[in-house]
Amino acid sequence: MSAYDDDDDEYDWRGPSPASQAVEEPQPIINPNYLGLVEMELDELGLPVRVKAERSLLSSIDIHNLSAVFLACYREALWKMEAPVIESGDWKNLAAFRSGEPTRALEGYSPTRAEDGYPVVVVKARNSLIRSIQFDLHWAARSESWVIAEEFRDACHHISQQLTPFTN
Repeated sequence: MSAYDDDDDEYDWRGPSPASQAVEEPQPIINPNYLGLVEMELDELGLPVRVKAERSLLSSIDIHNLSAVFLACYREALWKMEAPVIESGDWKNLAAFRSGEPTRALEGYSPTRAEDGYPVVVVKARNSLIRSIQFDLHWAARSESWVIAEEFRDACHHISQQLTPFTN
């Protein structure tokens, strides 16, 4: 049954039956196949300050998965950094709260521009926690893995410049 019935021109507010809705398996937050392709060292706010991509990065993945690889490796680094805080239960000391700022959306851009004038890397964050990473795939396909890693780090640095360090 559709949500709209053409016979009486009224909207059926019941919607589709629960049995007709497909149930999808939740996707893992971190794809284990991507781990180790990019290593990151994070600062106290959880932003990458050192990024090293494996030389074989681009030959190991489909270029369309480049953002997912970097995001998975970022989440792994963040998890490793935050594990002791999580285990202690001292939630106020998680990176999400360390900046001492109200929650806000930030964007960081790499200094290098693609042929269309847009940055080759765009990182979106909520405060210092990275939520999305976008690469210009044409640029990335022609770049060395270490260059991609540096442009990503520079975009993250652009985010850190927008944050005011928390002081007591």
